Amino acid sequence: MIPNASPEVKERLIKEFGLDRPIHVQYWQWLKRAVRLDFGRSFLPDGRPVLTKIGERLPVTLFLNVIEAGHHRGARGPHRRALGHPPVLALRQDHHRLRLRGLRHPGFLARAAPD
Repeated sequence: MIPNASPEVKERLIKEFGLDRPIHVQYWQWLKRAVRLDFGRSFLPDGRPVLTKIGERLPVTLFLNVIEAGHHRGARGPHRRALGHPPVLALRQDHHRLRLRGLRHPGFLARAAPD
């Protein structure tokens, strides 16, 4: 909410975004829209559809995840031993695998709340 907005503007925004409804109704409406991949419109600054904004940023995000995954896989490769580094502990390898598994699934889609 805009901190220095007039009461009329705040009331209009509350009605527009359904914040005057009970929480279970708000959640149900959000869930129905999320299933249709309708995340609404961005609140500030431009009011564009959220899915469009996600689509614009997704290629860069996936590229960075691939680079990060390659970095972590390479960090525990056979060249470490050739360079005199001790082998990475199994526990640490499991930690990296779990971390990479989390990068492969865009959890932000599940957590995205409508504006």
